[in-house]
Amino acid sequence: MSESTAVTIAGTSLRCRHCEKDQFTRRSVLMDTSIASFFGLEWLNGTADVFVCSSCGCMHRFLAPPVDENSAPSSDDEEFQCLDCERPIPPGFDRCEECGWTYRKES
Repeated sequence: MSESTAVTIAGTSLRCRHCEKDQFTRRSVLMDTSIASFFGLEWLNGTADVFVCSSCGCMHRFLAPPVDENSAPSSDDEEFQCLDCERPIPPGFDRCEECGWTYRKES
């Protein structure tokens, strides 16, 4: 089980909507769609981050926020954090070496 921590989403500190506490554990869940399930293609479904309140167990789901390529880090910027696995992405890279997440639009 992961360690409980305070969480910030889009610059706002997360507080449990049920008990108002601020300590959470992080999980990643597969978002289910009936069409993908019907064809046995669940692996095509996207994922969401779920923060579980360490006090009451209430779950808070968040999809990855859209990233504006105009504000995406350039190769001259400092190291930044992957929005998917939270590992550091070194300057000059636009893809996480750990999980493959990228802020660039796939063509």
